[in-house]
Amino acid sequence: MAIPDPSEAALMRQSKAELVDQVMALTRRLKDQEAVTEQKDSKLEQQLRKAIEMLPHPVIIYDLDDCLVFFNQAYHDFFPYMPPLDDVVGIHFLDFIQHSIDAPGVVVDPLLQEDLKAYQAKRLDRLHNPQQGALEQFTSGRWQLVSEHRMEGLGFFSIRQDITDRVMAEHALAAAEDQLRDAIESISEGFALFDPQGRLLIANSRYKEFYNYSDEDAAPGVHMHDLGRLDLARETVVHDGVASDYLERRDSDRKLQDIAIIQLKDGRILATRDRKTSSGGIVSVQEDISERKHAEQQLLLQATIDHVTGLPNRALLFDRLAQSMEHARRQKRNIGLIFVDLDHFKKINDLHGHAAGDQLLKQTGQRLNQLIRHGDTVARLGGDEFVILLNDVEMPGGPEVVAGKIIEAFVDPFCLDGHETFTTASLGISIYPDDGEDAETLLKNADAAMYNSKRNGRNTFSFFVPGRND
Repeated sequence: MAIPDPSEAALMRQSKAELVDQVMALTRRLKDQEAVTEQKDSKLEQQLRKAIEMLPHPVIIYDLDDCLVFFNQAYHDFFPYMPPLDDVVGIHFLDFIQHSIDAPGVVVDPLLQEDLKAYQAKRLDRLHNPQQGALEQFTSGRWQLVSEHRMEGLGFFSIRQDITDRVMAEHALAAAEDQLRDAIESISEGFALFDPQGRLLIANSRYKEFYNYSDEDAAPGVHMHDLGRLDLARETVVHDGVASDYLERRDSDRKLQDIAIIQLKDGRILATRDRKTSSGGIVSVQEDISERKHAEQQLLLQATIDHVTGLPNRALLFDRLAQSMEHARRQKRNIGLIFVDLDHFKKINDLHGHAAGDQLLKQTGQRLNQLIRHGDTVARLGGDEFVILLNDVEMPGGPEVVAGKIIEAFVDPFCLDGHETFTTASLGISIYPDDGEDAETLLKNADAAMYNSKRNGRNTFSFFVPGRND
């Protein structure tokens, strides 16, 4: 083996020393870079921790082994029974949640009371299968919205938001809505509320019952136009002029009236009130006024109908006469007024009694009613006096024809308490406008003509002749 030249050995020793120096220098540089990296990582971690600490919402982090890494101050504030972070860092998730189980203010979960292991398994499953927007209630009465995340290769973290105020407000709103719904259900009127677009928001049972709506017919969101069309199709409402107009308004965008009176197919009468709300919606209230209307009709009958014969009385006669005269004035037509007075009525009343007299009056009214046209009127003035109002009579023979039929109507006997009784009648006729342009004058002149028939032997009729009937 050749012995190296001393100068070459020196060079080799120098080269080795330089290599070592270079390696050491490189090592130092690597260590310096690692230190810088570690320093940077440490600084970044500190910044992240500081940022998380500043969050107002509770945050907790676990590593890939399900061991606790970190939770912020907000988390500890919400769970004050938890030990300080330094005392529990690194413990397993199940050990950590044991603090929650043993401490007050735990999550309200029936499973926690029934099966502890099942509850722990359920929570551990959430650690690996995070939930977004899970809602948790605590025995302290607080509510939290939990957003959980699994970080690929890093672990798990969750952010909690205290939404107690919001939940309580929602509960209060729901309770208020329930109370409002109960209040609406308790009222005797039908009630429905529509939004500004005409869609149904709520309708009580009374409203549905009036119009025979099913829950599906009057489900929230149904348009009021569709309900109107349903009423028209089913003929729920009697189609007189008022009802048709009301239903057309419900089936269109026409302006709603404050009130309309309609009659249902079953005979009930409703007062309907549709009004705009401040928000542009519509409140519809339906009141059953059947009894009130029936009472009004009874009062009207008592005021306008003769209780013995069932015929219109003097007040109703004058009302109809005024309308007929107005029509005749516009159309330049004639009106005939026939005054009918029973002959010897007092004798019949005295002989057979007042009950028999009432029977005679009633049967007379029935016979007279059979002689007139639809639109004409037979009325009882009182006592034994009747008046027949003939509209649009043909002159000169029209009233005379009717008067002749009236005389003939008294040829057959009347049956009073099983006894046949004969009587006649005396008639007087006046014509509008020749014999009077107002109701009182026309009636007075027909009465005068009737007395002329009495003077002429009764059982006949006379026309009013100025001067002769005075």
